[in-house]
Amino acid sequence: MDVHNAFLHGDLSKEINMKLPSGFNKMEQNQRLAHSTSVPMKNGKRYRRLVGRLLYLSFIRPDLSFDVHVLSRLLHEPRLDHWTATLHVVKYLKGCPGQGILLKVQSSLLLTG
Repeated sequence: MDVHNAFLHGDLSKEINMKLPSGFNKMEQNQRLAHSTSVPMKNGKRYRRLVGRLLYLSFIRPDLSFDVHVLSRLLHEPRLDHWTATLHVVKYLKGCPGQGILLKVQSSLLLTG
């Protein structure tokens, strides 16, 4: 049973097979970025700029919010491990284009579904 039929029929007790988007491993679980001992980046400006752009994207892509939050906590001393984790998030974005929330300028801010 796929996830769409399970939610339609209310039968969530069965095993649900969801197709993961390519590049799903945004950040590995239990990855200890805060305690990284890798080499500090010579110029952290690139890291800060990319994380800033990802912060903006996290408003329309809620699936990024946790990963970007973790990466944004490391802005004070970016290291190569942090940069690698940030590139994993970018690869995830490239693997699943067209997803997200569309925010129109002339919206009445009413949720309909």
